[in-house]
Amino acid sequence: MPLIGLATYTLQVLTATGQVCSPVGAFHDKKDLLAVVNEYLEARKSTIAKHDAAQTALRTTRSTRSGRSISGIIERGEFGFSSTLLDTDKAQVAYNRRPQDADLLPHYFLLDAPRLATQAVLILERFGQSGIKGTLEIDLDAYFREDNPGFRLRFSPLVPRQLFDLYLKKGRLIRVRLVKYGAPSDIADKFDKGHNETEVTTEIRITAHRGGTVPLLQRLRPVLDGRKDASEFIQLRSIEYDTVKIELEISGTRRTINLDNPDSLRATTDVTQEVDITSNGHPDFASIDRVAREILADVNKALRP
Repeated sequence: MPLIGLATYTLQVLTATGQVCSPVGAFHDKKDLLAVVNEYLEARKSTIAKHDAAQTALRTTRSTRSGRSISGIIERGEFGFSSTLLDTDKAQVAYNRRPQDADLLPHYFLLDAPRLATQAVLILERFGQSGIKGTLEIDLDAYFREDNPGFRLRFSPLVPRQLFDLYLKKGRLIRVRLVKYGAPSDIADKFDKGHNETEVTTEIRITAHRGGTVPLLQRLRPVLDGRKDASEFIQLRSIEYDTVKIELEISGTRRTINLDNPDSLRATTDVTQEVDITSNGHPDFASIDRVAREILADVNKALRP
């Protein structure tokens, strides 16, 4: 099953010279960023965005505004190539995909834009390797500029240093996972001949006892601060790992944070085990909306104490 992740971003309005316009609820002549985004989402329910250069298509299938937030589903897909869709139950070709066909996958989103805030918070679902951030950023910014000449939008990965601090203060570090894509050479040497090493992932897990915590916060801090690469978290002779995943328990809820890029401190929260999966293989809307709003509450505590 693909990993279900929720990535956090900030959304700001900028002038042509790059100055931040605030508050988001009245960035220019009392215009409201939330209202503009709501209009965009409604427009994309009837008109599909087709980007020939990137060969991507995007549309809104669900959006609901409640107070100063909007949540819903945006579908995104790629086109420009052909492929064969196989019915795996019958072992028969179900459809021959044409270059003009786009395989649209649904992705959850949540936008929160307090009227007096200098920035909105945007939470987007990642479904395995699929996400909507790039296509949405291009399309929404183009829509915004057309309606607001002289202004543009800036999407920024949420720098989660404050969020990490909040998580670490509130929660327990219950597991550290050192992940290597592939196998160490001494293990790979034991594999059957003709194997493909890229088919395996190797992990070393350091797990706290029930009610306890993993005593590695002092080593974790330099990675979170960007002073050390994730691969320098712990030096091991037995394995050179590619990334570190930390798991925290906060008020009975578990959060997994990938330290994929400590230089920019981007974080995607793994919520695969916290959402209900429907028969179509995607998260149930109510469950992913609940988890996203829990994350939003933590973000707001960190950004707007």
